[in-house]
Amino acid sequence: MNERKIKKTYLGYQWALVTGASSGIGEAFAHELTGRGMNILLIARSEDKLSQLAHVLEQKKVSVRTYAVDLSSIGAADKVASWCIKEKIEPDLLVNNAGFGLFGTFEQHSPSEYADMIHLNVRSLTELCAFFLPAMVQRRRGGVINVASQAGLVPVPYYSVYGASKAYVVNFTYALWGEYRQQGIRLTCLAPGPTRTAFQKRAGSKSHGYMQQPREVVLSALAAFERNRPLVVTGSGRWVTSFFPVHLIPKTTVVSYVAKIFKPEKRITSLAKEKSSTGE
Repeated sequence: MNERKIKKTYLGYQWALVTGASSGIGEAFAHELTGRGMNILLIARSEDKLSQLAHVLEQKKVSVRTYAVDLSSIGAADKVASWCIKEKIEPDLLVNNAGFGLFGTFEQHSPSEYADMIHLNVRSLTELCAFFLPAMVQRRRGGVINVASQAGLVPVPYYSVYGASKAYVVNFTYALWGEYRQQGIRLTCLAPGPTRTAFQKRAGSKSHGYMQQPREVVLSALAAFERNRPLVVTGSGRWVTSFFPVHLIPKTTVVSYVAKIFKPEKRITSLAKEKSSTGE
């Protein structure tokens, strides 16, 4: 594919790399960034979904490349970096969106399931930053958006390992922001609340109440990124995690409160009541 020359792009960036790009928040990032004139590298597990999305995005007269890989596997991030070198592309914007969660009591899932989740949510995200951030620093231009979760802002029973992995993403991004914010590098951590994606299905959870659309989440993230804000929290519950002084409340009190919200039996009962009230 011949690379098209773009005279004016988002923040002067030429290429974005988006992981988990085939659906949900990642797909919304792909649409919004190409709509702003950026060429894009789409990374996800499904080659078919990536090809379909690439066909749509190419109508915007930008260059689109795809690479199918499972970032929860050993060495996957290294493969992505090697592929970029082969393609002679240096991303100006890295969007670490790929990730998944597991819902339920801790003993409900196997060690291998937790290992895959930690590898994807923590290790691959860190490795991709390590591969691409140094070149951005050399150019004194570029940025990273790391997608965490509201579950990374307070301990969340029944999402214990997932929440812990996202807490890493929050603190890691804050630290990088402190290191590079005066060197022309933007760093933002996105912590969305419930969103209409396939997350709940894969996690084995059921959601109820208000859920954001992926595009809403992405627009908030990009607005924060443009201002180089280290953290943006979106969706229902953000008043608790973002503004309520949880650091002044005993952690046992916070955890007990959150446990009542996410306790599986309580969530099933609440969902049944909702269906009854809506006539489903």
